[in-house]
Amino acid sequence: APQNIDKYIEEEKNIVVLKMYCAQNLINRSAYIGINTQNNILYYPLKAIFTKKSLFMPASRTGLMMLYKEYFANKADDAVNFYVDEKTGYLIQETTFGDITRPTYEFLRFLQMYNDENKSEYYSDELKFFDRNIIEGHILVNKQGRFAYRQDNDDDNIPMYLASSMINEVAPIALALNNSAYNQLIIDEVEASLHPQKQQELVRLLIRLSNKNMSLIVSTHSDTFVSKINNLYVLSNKENANKYLEQLGFDKKDLMNTDNIYVYSFESNKNGKCSVNEIKPDKDYGYQFDLFMNSNLKLYKETSILEDGGNK
Repeated sequence: APQNIDKYIEEEKNIVVLKMYCAQNLINRSAYIGINTQNNILYYPLKAIFTKKSLFMPASRTGLMMLYKEYFANKADDAVNFYVDEKTGYLIQETTFGDITRPTYEFLRFLQMYNDENKSEYYSDELKFFDRNIIEGHILVNKQGRFAYRQDNDDDNIPMYLASSMINEVAPIALALNNSAYNQLIIDEVEASLHPQKQQELVRLLIRLSNKNMSLIVSTHSDTFVSKINNLYVLSNKENANKYLEQLGFDKKDLMNTDNIYVYSFESNKNGKCSVNEIKPDKDYGYQFDLFMNSNLKLYKETSILEDGGNK
């Protein structure tokens, strides 16, 4: 989006028109939302949403990290169509992306267009934490734009297609932070291929990013991941939080702004549809994740029966 978005906001008969621009091809791509301009409550949140630059990281990032070059090498040009919107009279550009969704396509394009020369120092501390606590090494990019991994205390660069799935899954996070063009990351199955210990370190990294105003939307199936979030939520709410930091091995940077976190559960209904329910936290006990808790209780009961010889 343009830096000065106000320049592109028009008022037409009490309707706000937000014009969006496609950064890749600089062709006007417009989005129209009808809002009564007298309702300023909606105006500013929507303005903030439309001006965020997001990067979506799909699940199965390992395969995409390995094959993104081949995808574009064998892909025909995008199909671009234009049509006139009957309601507004504006010329609209519509692009099709083949057999993948647009967010996935843009993730692949991000990998293809990544330039290691345009690094930013803004997230330098977070990247050091990432290298030290999560991958125990460093992500490298050669002159041909190929990614590699170098382990600490090792001089050999391992091509990404030979690196572990854990490295492949988390590498895009480091690349996005190096790029610094994004202020929102949307990460599907954020814990994929991560050992439980590394999942806990990833939680700490995400909190540190959030504290630097990075907007994060993540999905997870991991009770380890959510339990770590829960513990740090409870810790962050304590008036004497600092006295626990050394004992628990945390840093002040791991304390979160608890007003900025929202948790939702996606639950399948009997009719085949899915319902989304917000989980409200308790200040002293945090969040209650019923789906994970029920699963763990079932395993506990199974273990108890087996240990008791089936007498329970």
